[in-house]
Order: sequence, then structure tokens, then C-alpha cells
Amino acid sequence: DAFTGTPYCGNPACVVLLRPGSYPEETWMQQVANEMHLSETAFLLPHAEPSSYDLRWFTPTAEVDLCGHATLASAAVLWDVHDAGLSRPLTFHSKSGVLTAVRDTESGAISLDFPAEPAMPVPPEQAGEYASLLVRAFGLPSRDAVLWVGRNAIGGPGGGDLIAEVTPEATFVRQAGIPLPEGGPPAASYDFSSRGFAPCVGVDEDPVCGSAHCALGPYFAAKLGRADLLARVASPRGGDVRVCVRGDRVQLGGHAVVTMTGQLL
Repeated sequence: DAFTGTPYCGNPACVVLLRPGSYPEETWMQQVANEMHLSETAFLLPHAEPSSYDLRWFTPTAEVDLCGHATLASAAVLWDVHDAGLSRPLTFHSKSGVLTAVRDTESGAISLDFPAEPAMPVPPEQAGEYASLLVRAFGLPSRDAVLWVGRNAIGGPGGGDLIAEVTPEATFVRQAGIPLPEGGPPAASYDFSSRGFAPCVGVDEDPVCGSAHCALGPYFAAKLGRADLLARVASPRGGDVRVCVRGDRVQLGGHAVVTMTGQLL
């Protein structure tokens, strides 16, 4: 369970540590991810050098290029279950480049180094289409239009309480074809809050979407005038994400809890 210190909260991920060599068939990995039926299943392939791995992520229906919570979970599994040394960072080679994870030995918090993905303003000719979709999908007022687009689209509901109470209409959410994290004003003690929806890859709602903060972080850092932020994901499971914007990189921080281990037959 990622971005939480409490079991059965945050965002659950399955982490599969493979034998050294080469990846198994993609069909098999997709079947495993579908069987687990979590927002992401991570597959780790050890390198010859210590603390270095290839990393791929699958939703129940598709492979994705970047995933924050399953990377956080992967690091926790390597350190807590497989005794990877804390003396050096973990290095993950992915379709989004090289990602690293370090752990604070006192607090246990894990920090991930990810690429920033600043979103672009919605083109004026598409603004009406996006706003209409947001109204139909989430029941939000038309003034709460989608503000920015990129890998993620960012909408602007009126407040943290409203975000927590949103009940998506699945039919219209699926028509989006892209993830729809909604960024908005925070609850007390948080800089911003959000919820994330990715029906186009088989995840109606991602309980705590870490990678969305690669876009949300730069957006709110510019808006609030500071680079270090604390975000709340207001899904039913909920989670906290520390976001530090450093130029073209974003550091995503949080805790993770291993709740079960097993073996694939």
C-alpha cells in the first residue's frame, strides 16, 4: 500500500520480482496484472549490478509508461522483504527513463526522482469540449473547466470538500480517453488536493496517482510560488504525497506498507 503508513489505505500495488535474465512474455504479464486487478502491477527484473532493476507497469488492461505508487511499492518491497541495502539508492530503468528511490532511515519515508511533465493550457478551440465532458463525467459546474492538458488533464473544482464528494459518471469518464486528475484547493494543512481517473487504461479511479503529481506539482508550484508542497489525494482510500519540484524533475515522497507476500505458480 503506497503513499500511506497505514495498512489497507493508500494505493495498493502488486510487485512481482522476476528471476534475472529477460522479461517473460508480455501476454503473461498482462494476464497477471488482470488477475491481480489493482490499478498497477509492477514487474522488476534485476540487473547484474546491485540495486539496479528494469521496471515495467501494467494496469488490468494495458502497459503504462510511468507509475508513481507502484514504484514506491517496489522500493518498499525490495528494502523490507528482500533486504536491499539502504546505503545506496535504488535505480529503476523504465520507459520513462532512469528513476531513483532513496529512503530516510529515521522516518522510513521514500523519495522518488521522476521527470516533470508540465501540462499545457487547453487550446481555446477545445475548451468547450473539455468543459462539457467535465460537467457530464463529474457533475461539476461548467466554470470548473479543464485547465491544462498533457499526459494528464487537470480540472479545477471549487474546493477540497467538493473533490472528496465527487461521484463520477463512469460512462462519460470513459469517453475521456485520457487520465483526468482533478486539482483543486486543499483541505486544511495541505497545499492542494486531487483525485485521479484513468478509465482509458482500465482504472476507473486510481486511489493515489503518484505520476499525476509530475504535472500537478509544477502547476501548483507555479501557482503557489513555492517548490515544496504537501498534497492530499481525496479518494475513498486516501493518501499523502510530498512533492518537491526541482527544474525538470519532481521528487515524490511518501511511505509504503507491505501487507502480504506470496509466489506466482
